[in-house]
Parts: sequence; C-alpha cells; structure tokens
Amino acid sequence: MKRDSREKTFTLSSLMIALTIALLMTLSFTSVNAQTLPAMSLTVTSPNGTSQTLDNATIGNLSSYSGYGGFWKNGAPNSYANYTGVPLTTLCNLVGGVNPNTFVDVISTVGSYYDFNFSCTQVVNGIINATSSGDDYPLTTANLLDVQVNQTQPITMMLAYEFANGTLIPSSHGPLYLTFVGPEGLLVVPTSLSGGKPWVSSVTNVSIWWIGDFYCNHTVDYDDIVYFVQAYIAANSATPTVNPRCDFNCDGQINYNDIIAFVDCYIAANTP
Repeated sequence: MKRDSREKTFTLSSLMIALTIALLMTLSFTSVNAQTLPAMSLTVTSPNGTSQTLDNATIGNLSSYSGYGGFWKNGAPNSYANYTGVPLTTLCNLVGGVNPNTFVDVISTVGSYYDFNFSCTQVVNGIINATSSGDDYPLTTANLLDVQVNQTQPITMMLAYEFANGTLIPSSHGPLYLTFVGPEGLLVVPTSLSGGKPWVSSVTNVSIWWIGDFYCNHTVDYDDIVYFVQAYIAANSATPTVNPRCDFNCDGQINYNDIIAFVDCYIAANTP
C-alpha cells in the first residue's frame, strides 16, 4: 500500500524535532561541564624530589570529589558550602603516594609564604589529629547548632576549585583551596589558631617529605642521624628539651618508639 505523503512529511518533521532537542540537550550539558578553570599551577613533589607541575587542564581532568565542609570559628560557621575538587590522595598518588614514613606539606606562596603539615594517616584516613609547627591539636567537627562532636567518619582533604554548583572558588581563596569535607559538619578551629587554619588558600605546592628528612634535601642520611641523636640526648638529659620534629608519635618525649620510627624511615628512604 502506498504511504500517504503527509505521513512521510510528519515523520520527517518529528525526526528533525527530536534531533534538534537532542542536540540542544547535548550542547547544554557540554557548556556546563566544560567550564574552563582559571589559570593555575600546582607542583606536586615526591619525598625523593621528583615532581610534576599541573595546570588547569590537567587538574580539571583528574577525578573530582564533592562534599560539604566549613570551619567553626568565633561561634559561627565560616566558608560552609558544598565543594568540588581533587582529593589530596589523588594528587599525592601522581608522584608515588604517601606511606607511614612520610608526611604531606601543603603550601601557598601567593602573598606571604604559608604551609601546613599532615601525617600520612590524616591524608589517607582523615584521622582527627593535625600538626602545625610541631604542636598537636584535635580536629573535631561541629554541626550548625554549634554542638561539637568527636569525628567518627573520615574527613576528605581536597584542593577545591569550585563549588558543587559550578561557581569557581573566589580569588581570595582560589584558584585551589585546601578544604575538609565530610558527612559530620564543620571543622572546629581552635581559638589559638587564626585565619581558619588548617584551611589553606591559594595552594601552589603539595610536597611529600620523609619524616626523618630534617634538612629537607629529599633523603635521610648521616646528617639526619646526627640531628636525631642530638635531639634524643637533649630530650633525655637532666633538663630535658624535646625537639617536636623528632617526636614522631607526638607524646612529648623522644624515646624508643621514636627511634624505631626513625630507623624505619631511614630504611625506606634508602631502599631503591
């Protein structure tokens, strides 16, 4: 039976409309997800000194993560939002990753130099102790009712480049902003710290160091052994003075446990 020409015209028109709608949906999806990140440069360095420098295109192509975070300070929430960025573990894995003999230094060189150190456990598992200049303090969380709670679930540390709705991190904190996101609310910032630490604005470097590399030359060698021995003697003298850099388990002493930690680090740093 011969098909009516009107039916053919209707079929073609319907097909054209469907294709047009599909194309518009594709274009709309592409324009949202292809947002160009601002110019940025992030250098990630391994404990042995090898490094990679990442630009906005490279960072934008890494697997992203989104989550809510903020910090509680002076009785009020600050910077609480849903952030999107690259987890710190993802960046560290580009240069071999972290291990128990290393720590991670997150650095900003925009304006004045600023850095903050995190242990392997903190970076990988989100455990609640952090170190700043050798002084430990607890990282607890609080909900929006200002009820402080002990953290029971991991915090994800990441360099955020945008909010989850696609808005870029403002230049006052970006283009890369060290954020702490998780399911339990806000990070409590101790009153002894200022500026919302340990959130770091305008991050430019992520460096992984051996915990026993006291001279920061990407190895653990004879000079570091001498440094540790001197610190051990000073900490166990009649008038003890504890060098926090050698107190690896942060118990206020330099003892047998720290010796074991240093030896483990020395072996790891000198094993091909």
